[in-house]
Amino acid sequence: MSKLPEYYPNVHLILEPTKNLVGKFIGDDPSGATIHYTASRNLEATHKTLMDRGLNYHFIIDREGKVIQTAQLTHRVHHAGKAKWLDKSPNRSHVSVALLSWGLLNDGKTWVGKRLPVEETAHRRNNTWDKATMAQEEALLHLCRWLVCMGIPPAGICGHDECCLPKGRKVDPGGVLSWTMPEFRRLVTSAMT
Repeated sequence: MSKLPEYYPNVHLILEPTKNLVGKFIGDDPSGATIHYTASRNLEATHKTLMDRGLNYHFIIDREGKVIQTAQLTHRVHHAGKAKWLDKSPNRSHVSVALLSWGLLNDGKTWVGKRLPVEETAHRRNNTWDKATMAQEEALLHLCRWLVCMGIPPAGICGHDECCLPKGRKVDPGGVLSWTMPEFRRLVTSAMT
């Protein structure tokens, strides 16, 4: 029996993709969380693309920091492709969280050629990124602290770029966040002690 409720208590909107749930987590409860970005700022288009491909995220955090839940926390979804974190497959053992963001930019432009205003970008890790808003980062931190309170160990939280196989295949969340993932794990833990 899962210790996690089906829904996050601070969820703003629920979009349930019943056709993309792929069973219970190994051991009934997730042992980690994988952080992604969506490569788009359009919630509806992102959700449709994921559904069409048999993929999903449990949560998508929009630019205003609203948390949209797209799968119950009692079920797993495919979100990471070939990946491993702490000797487990994130697809079988992790909650997935994505920030609504274009992600890695090419010369300040999105993958569809749209140029973003400079104030919405950040130069980090030798690249330019569609940076997360402060509201998104606050919502992500709050969500991950809640997941830790529900039993997910902070060490189980990873970026998609950290767990993907082969290494270097994915870059999310990369420089979208103002923290590195080790810094984020410490930040999640710091309020817990």
